[in-house]
Amino acid sequence: MRAAPGTVRAWSYVAVVAVLTVVLTTASSAATSWWGRRAGQLDLVTSAQPARATPTVDDEASRLVWVPRDEVKTDAVATASVECAGCHGDARTVQVVDARSSAALRADNVATAWSRCTDCGATAVSVQLVVAARSTEVTANNRALAVNAACSRCGTAAAAYQLVVVAPGSVDLRGLRAQLRAWVRVHGAVPAPPPAVHPRSKAPGSRPDTSARLDELAALVTEQTHGHVVRRSADARRGR
Repeated sequence: MRAAPGTVRAWSYVAVVAVLTVVLTTASSAATSWWGRRAGQLDLVTSAQPARATPTVDDEASRLVWVPRDEVKTDAVATASVECAGCHGDARTVQVVDARSSAALRADNVATAWSRCTDCGATAVSVQLVVAARSTEVTANNRALAVNAACSRCGTAAAAYQLVVVAPGSVDLRGLRAQLRAWVRVHGAVPAPPPAVHPRSKAPGSRPDTSARLDELAALVTEQTHGHVVRRSADARRGR
C-alpha cells in the first residue's frame, strides 16, 4: 500500500529535523569540548601531599600556554602540605603565558606551604611569566604563604615569582620555559638566611629578601626575549 504524498512529506521533514538535531548537537558538544580543553590548559597546579606510605613527594610541572584575544584569566599554583612525621613535600610550578594576542588578561600566581608534623618539611615555589606584545591591560597578582602548625623540627617555605614582559618580536618561549624550570630546580623556594642570622631568630611569617633572585629572573627573561619588564613581583615566606 502506498503512503499518501502528505504523509511522505511529513516523514521526510521529521527525518531532516532529526538529522540536523544530531549534527548541531554533535557540533555543539565538540565546540564545548574544544573550548573546555583550551580553558583547562590555562591553569597549572602542582600539589605535593606526602603520607606515611609515600613519605617523600616531589611534584613538578611546567607549561607554555597561549591565551586568545578575549579577556581571560590564568592561574599558576604550587602547594605543599605535610602532616606525617619524617615526611617532606616539594611543589614546583613554572608557567609561561603567551599573551601577545590578548587584549586583556588576569594572571594569578600563588605558592603555599603548610606543615603540621615532626622532623618534616614542605616547600612550594611558583614562577609565572606573562609575555605581551604591548602594554595591554594585565592584572597580575602574586602571593606566597608558609605556615607551621603544631610543628616540631620542621621547615616550611614558599616563594612566588611573577614577571610581565613586553616582547613584540619572535621569541623562543619553549626554550625560555626550559631555562626557567632549570632555574627553579637550582634555587628552590626561599633564599637561605645570612650565616650570621640563625633561622630561629627570624620573625614569624617573615619575608626573606628575594630581590637578588628576582633580578636574576628579570635578566634571564629580558636576555631571551629582547623585551622589557613592565611588572615584577616576588613574595617569599618561611613558616613559624
